[in-house]
Amino acid sequence: MTGAKSFERRKDEMTIDNGGEEPDMLAFLEDAHRSRKTSDILKRIVETIKEQINDQLTQGGSTETNHLTQADINNLVLKEIHIIKGHRFGFGTLPDPGQVPPSASFIYASATKKIVTLENDKAEKDKVIQFLQNIAHKVVSKFRDLLHEAEDATQE
Repeated sequence: MTGAKSFERRKDEMTIDNGGEEPDMLAFLEDAHRSRKTSDILKRIVETIKEQINDQLTQGGSTETNHLTQADINNLVLKEIHIIKGHRFGFGTLPDPGQVPPSASFIYASATKKIVTLENDKAEKDKVIQFLQNIAHKVVSKFRDLLHEAEDATQE
């Protein structure tokens, strides 16, 4: 699919294409900015990160047996790309890996508030039900004889 896409949508599509596993930040950065005006700046950053990855791989010996985990790659990206005006350059409003997006925090707080309200409402209703059951028990015990007479009358 072509055209402008939000970073969230692009990340979701990449996750689906990657068999349900989120892409590492470097792969996302390359994909999201392959044809943008900011690509010159980001190309330099991506090349720097790739060099760091290659350096780390070759320090351990053979590049065939060594590999960096997604977390390792993400850490290199996080070190190289700084936060500007509350967001990482090139990632829009996407949260860093492992962070909860602010919208999720709001949803969680809202859901928690609703749960507390519902629990309070339930507790209040439970009190009313208990009160009514107590009254019903007292009424039945006071008028037990009348209740038996009414039952006898309906059976005849």
